[in-house]
Amino acid sequence: ETGEAKITKGYNLPCDYVIHTVGPIWRGGKDNEEQLLASCYYHSLKLAMEKGIKRIAFPSISTGVYGFPVKLAAHIAVNVVARFEQEFPKQIEEIYFVLFDRDTEAAYEKEVDKDNQAKQSNENQELINSLKAHIETLQTQLSVANDEKAEKDKQIADLTATVKALGQSINAREHNELAETVQPLIEDGSTSTGKEKKKHWWQRGSR
Repeated sequence: ETGEAKITKGYNLPCDYVIHTVGPIWRGGKDNEEQLLASCYYHSLKLAMEKGIKRIAFPSISTGVYGFPVKLAAHIAVNVVARFEQEFPKQIEEIYFVLFDRDTEAAYEKEVDKDNQAKQSNENQELINSLKAHIETLQTQLSVANDEKAEKDKQIADLTATVKALGQSINAREHNELAETVQPLIEDGSTSTGKEKKKHWWQRGSR
């Protein structure tokens, strides 16, 4: 039937298989011709995939005596192939169009170029989207790092204020005991040089 496809062995032909499909006769576009032509290509590709065929060649179906407009047929054929490759990626490695004359070749070349440009545009957009997502992730990580740093700075400031308040509230004996404990930790060697030791907040006069 029109739009369907069958497969047979290649027999004496220089190929393993031949896929047979019946294209639609052009009747002005009012008899579902476009959908039927698309079905010819799609069912042929499905048969090839099911048989494990990796290379397939198509003529320009229905554009001969059946009178299908060449430019429209080229548009349909290339779009169906592109859709099939998206639906079943890498199942068929090479797909060819074997065309009868230069005008038909030019029509198919134009459609293939348009499809390649669309694919490149999609790839570029995918790259842009990927970069945007990466930037957003980095911004989130930076924001978290800044929040963590701000929290640590606040904790240090609170601890410093607490220590200073403690130093101001303790009595003289406790103050001296605290000074004796802390002083060795901050010695900078000034004793050995004979220089005066630096006064710190806990050193409130002589002991």
